[in-house]
Amino acid sequence: TGTIGTALNPVTGASVFGGEVAGGFGSFYAQAEYMHFNVSRQGLSDLDFDGGYVEGSYTLTGESRKYTPGCGCYSGISPAHPFSLGSGNWGAWELAARYSVLSLNDQTVQGGKETNYTVGVNWYPNSNMRFMLNYIHGDVNKPQTAAPTNIGGTMNAVALRSQFAF
Repeated sequence: TGTIGTALNPVTGASVFGGEVAGGFGSFYAQAEYMHFNVSRQGLSDLDFDGGYVEGSYTLTGESRKYTPGCGCYSGISPAHPFSLGSGNWGAWELAARYSVLSLNDQTVQGGKETNYTVGVNWYPNSNMRFMLNYIHGDVNKPQTAAPTNIGGTMNAVALRSQFAF
């Protein structure tokens, strides 16, 4: 975004408001969140930025996520048939997709807008392990300013991650 406040007009506060919704039906799971950011500046008008995402997944092997009221969250996938070469079980497999957007443009602040699209496959060999393979396509659009600056572009990435829970 560049400089939001200055010595003469410092940032005096910031707040974030948002909402989130999640739910599942059998092997399908979806979640979405919206966030609104407000930045207060002394002697200048407030700035407002917005962002959010929507994501969904489908477990090919039939497992579902369970809602846990105590934490207000959904569980991970626990394979009905954990991976075992001896018995020929392959654990659980899940397809996932996500769309996210963030805008850092307001008034004279032109931080740009970023949009990401992600598709992936997750493998759960057992209840304590997950391997994630994602393809991510991102677009960054930033208005040209007077000073030479990177005005955005497109990126593509492939990410392989692992998660171990104990």
